[in-house]
Amino acid sequence: MAEPSSGSSPAPPLSDAEREEMLDRMLTRLALADDSKLEGLLSKILPYSISALASPSPSVRKLVMEILSHLNKRVKHQLEIRLPLLELWKVYGEDSTPPIVRNFCIVYIEMAFDRLSSEEKANLAPEFMSNIGKLPLQHQYIILRIVSKVIGECHSSRIDETIGDKYRMIANDENGQALLESRIFQLNRGSLL
Repeated sequence: MAEPSSGSSPAPPLSDAEREEMLDRMLTRLALADDSKLEGLLSKILPYSISALASPSPSVRKLVMEILSHLNKRVKHQLEIRLPLLELWKVYGEDSTPPIVRNFCIVYIEMAFDRLSSEEKANLAPEFMSNIGKLPLQHQYIILRIVSKVIGECHSSRIDETIGDKYRMIANDENGQALLESRIFQLNRGSLL
């Protein structure tokens, strides 16, 4: 990815009217796209749309909800269509991200995680545990649910050495403690995967 030159200034923020126009174009492109091209479109449309929920404009939020509704209908039963997990995680993790945007990001992060290959899940799950203690409690539960599923799915008999190293790095901090407490709670409830 190219870095912006030091002489260029950042683009001015879009007005609500400009954002609305862009979202309307995105909805049209999404509606007209073949399923085979949907994944590529989603990598740009989904993070931008969810980020646009930060707008106070009801018309912008309405368009975002139309995009998300259309997206949900198109991808719900097509697990082969991947969602932009890392882009959503980046939006989620930005300090300036408002709670509404984080709430929608976490929903689509969980959906995106379910669409990864077992190998990708195994590699990414430990990374999602870093700094989990700083997340809102409801989001901690979602991340722990994702990681617990991955452990059950991908590591039921053995954890690969490199993946084990990733988990060991968090084992002694508050994140590892949260995972352990979650797993013990699930065992006590009988709901372990």
